[in-house]
Amino acid sequence: MLKMWNEPLLVFALLSLLLLTATFIRSKVSFFQNFFVPNSIIAGFLGLLFSSLLFRFIPLSSEILKDFLYHLLGITFIALTLKRNRENRSKSIDSLRTGFLFAVGYGIQAFIGFALALFVFSKIKPDFNPLNGILVQLGFSNSPSVASNIALGWENALNNTPNLPSNFAETIGIHYSSDIGLTFGTIGFLIACFIGILLIKWGSKRGYTAFFNHQKEQENSDLKSIKKGIISNPKQQISAGKQTTLPEAIDTLSIHFAVVMVIYLATYFILKLIIYFMTLLPQSVSFLAGVIINFHFIFGALIAMIVNRLLYHTKKEYIINSGIMERISGLAVDYMVTAAISAISLTIVFQFIVPILVISIVAGVATFFLFMYLGSRSFTNYQFERIITIFGIATGTMATGMALLRVMDPEYRSPIATDIMYGSGIVFFLTMPIMLLINLPLKAIISNNSQLHLLALFLVFLYFIIIILVWRLTGLIRFKKPLNQLMFWEKN
Repeated sequence: MLKMWNEPLLVFALLSLLLLTATFIRSKVSFFQNFFVPNSIIAGFLGLLFSSLLFRFIPLSSEILKDFLYHLLGITFIALTLKRNRENRSKSIDSLRTGFLFAVGYGIQAFIGFALALFVFSKIKPDFNPLNGILVQLGFSNSPSVASNIALGWENALNNTPNLPSNFAETIGIHYSSDIGLTFGTIGFLIACFIGILLIKWGSKRGYTAFFNHQKEQENSDLKSIKKGIISNPKQQISAGKQTTLPEAIDTLSIHFAVVMVIYLATYFILKLIIYFMTLLPQSVSFLAGVIINFHFIFGALIAMIVNRLLYHTKKEYIINSGIMERISGLAVDYMVTAAISAISLTIVFQFIVPILVISIVAGVATFFLFMYLGSRSFTNYQFERIITIFGIATGTMATGMALLRVMDPEYRSPIATDIMYGSGIVFFLTMPIMLLINLPLKAIISNNSQLHLLALFLVFLYFIIIILVWRLTGLIRFKKPLNQLMFWEKN
């Protein structure tokens, strides 16, 4: 009798309930306020903790949540790409520095995760496949959704490879990879939020922050409002965007969402075309068709870039307003993060808790200290704010990093937000080699050639070195003396 209440609609309604509940909790609980924990993370943990109870009344499963994640990821990347290069076209050389620092983070996380999994944890726990170590980079520097989707692509590729048993993915530990990727991403959120705030307070006490004063924190009424996450004063409420169409013709939100979904539809047809041609290739290459499906967000972003340029050259870019597009991307991210954490299997987490925690801690610590060392030798202003913001993005998401920036620079008086925006576009291209290299170990598994594992690890390390060398050759980083000092931040 309730056939029209299908699973996607119920998923959306359930995630909405979790987000509303989380919003109420953050507005009342000072612990979450003091660490600026995003409502979506709180909502995700509510879904994770009470999933068995909720699913008893609503016929849902973690699989439908992962399908939901897949599509939200594509929509997020398209909306984020469309909102760029609108109101502010000024570029800064610090955007390039930001891109290089992001890329270095990608390299070190992939190297540490894969090395520990390959040489340590796959020996201790044979069902922990070395590929799972790479997921720390995808979960940290991208998102839980990216890590989960690419892991599902690996599983799909193995299941569709001829001459392999039907349960081969489960036998070698790839069957668990999606949940491991989600867990890495969730731990990254926690690192970004809790460690990020502690670092800000530490830096403030030592005079490293230009705008944030820890001693006056409690006196700042604006900061109190930010902590609660709800702007109760109508005078402080910010406009969500400008209307670019007349409501009697079509609502502005409708036209913006239509543009996003048409690009997503184009992504679907391009994927079908690519997969069709790949199936015509030899099996040594065609197996990647199952992986490419889960890189749909990259194709969506590339099509969005083309649309951006077409609108610009035809002088029609006024159709898209950055504020409205940012709201669409923000909505997708909130629901995506909630779904990602809710979809985690606690059984699998407890089964692999030791390798997951060790890899996460080592990768997180290495990322921060590397960012401190290189960032302080590259950026010439707002060093502390830039490094903490980039660290927040490189372990959590763009939203967590920008939340940390807002704590340090509430009025966005520094150029960091703009540099981050352009830098994230630059890193999209700088990290293409890593996104290709992470699939080489999959080929090693299929061909039963362990040497390809070592080759993949070497190439990831080589990528890391090349990025630093190119960074140095551009003159955008200088290894000033004393080299043995971790940082030489100037006090503000």
